[in-house]
Amino acid sequence: MNYQIAQAMGTKVTYGWLVESVSAQNGLKGGSTQATILGSNVILGGDIVTAINGVRNTLTLMICFHIWSSIRCLARQLILL
Repeated sequence: MNYQIAQAMGTKVTYGWLVESVSAQNGLKGGSTQATILGSNVILGGDIVTAINGVRNTLTLMICFHIWSSIRCLARQLILL
């Protein structure tokens, strides 16, 4: 998230991660509106994750999402094999 995305979504939340899409029913909502912000295509309208287990520390969020993304990418590769 950043200020420009928050403005486009009509929210004041400028930190955390915007959920653009989800691959399974996990309680998160993906976005449905495509926009170009600062030269990047972004899917707006999804949930904004601002904390994990009540922890709002953005460094903690970044580490958790990096680990989660790595595991998800590895799982996709294994499925394709």
